[in-house]
Amino acid sequence: MKYFFSLFTFLVCSTMVFGQNENSSTSTEKNIESGSTYKKYKNGKLDSIIVTMAAVNYGNALLFSKSNDEIRITNVADKNSVITIVLKNKKQIRTLFYKQQPAVIVENIDFDIENLPKSSVISSLISDNMVFSNTYISNDKIFGDDFPDKTFKLFHGLRVRPDLDNLDAIFENIGDFFSEEDALLKIFYGRYAEKFAPQVLAF
Repeated sequence: MKYFFSLFTFLVCSTMVFGQNENSSTSTEKNIESGSTYKKYKNGKLDSIIVTMAAVNYGNALLFSKSNDEIRITNVADKNSVITIVLKNKKQIRTLFYKQQPAVIVENIDFDIENLPKSSVISSLISDNMVFSNTYISNDKIFGDDFPDKTFKLFHGLRVRPDLDNLDAIFENIGDFFSEEDALLKIFYGRYAEKFAPQVLAF
């Protein structure tokens, strides 16, 4: 039953997101492990992404949209959570909202030993041969007994190049990530996902 609900929701969302009302809109589909990635382009720019997931007795979709000031990510099966990516001084800030309250915030920063943010948890990591630093703020008490496991894994497992400083490039990078055959495995599948997680250099 849950599968049919998710499939129905996906069809409704795809109608809204991928409606071909403009002659300049095109879309593509890419089959990946355990799902498919649909991309809509408007005037040559990536405008929205839908990633579907399917397994025995399970179906779900991840929806990605972009406005002028943020990228918004929703999990169809989790109505309480939203992930946003915004820019501040050309640095990425990723926030997981739960019931419209910020639950986890990760902000990329320049690691300047003379000018670090005060009273912050700071990590330095390496991923794809790039070293970057970020601050981490968590208020996980907001979740209570209703922990959004899949959305939480998406929040932490989504790989976005830390050096990108405009939303169009970030959105394209997300689209590229979900064009990889094992994208969903890198996010949701335990030890396999851990192999691709950024390596912590300092904390």
